[in-house]
Amino acid sequence: MSVKKKEITLQVAQKLLNHLPEPLNGELKILLDRAEKGQDTTIDVIDLLSAHDNIRLWMQEQISIQSDLKGDGTRGFSSLAGAPTSVPASQKWVCPKSECPRSLPVIREDEDPPTCEVHGVVMVRVSKKKG
Repeated sequence: MSVKKKEITLQVAQKLLNHLPEPLNGELKILLDRAEKGQDTTIDVIDLLSAHDNIRLWMQEQISIQSDLKGDGTRGFSSLAGAPTSVPASQKWVCPKSECPRSLPVIREDEDPPTCEVHGVVMVRVSKKKG
């Protein structure tokens, strides 16, 4: 994995802090703190987050978007480990402001909607369109 891919993966994982349930959130925080100190924890972060289908799919989407924006040439990025699922992995939270690109994965059916960190408004749940 290239240095750029590792950086992008950790940046995307950072967006999940405080959105994940415990103990997952605490484990991610520890790994990201170790990464800030120079330790390579990218694979550990991927392993931790890919165990949850919707998080894995959201991470894959976000890494692809960030790679394209940064011109990393990773259009062929292979998916994070884990089996695909149909429900509810196609769902995510998005900011209702049309110009805002912020999103987070839906982790549990009964979770409260998060707040957009940019606009301070409650995010809405959407399903990705297939096809």
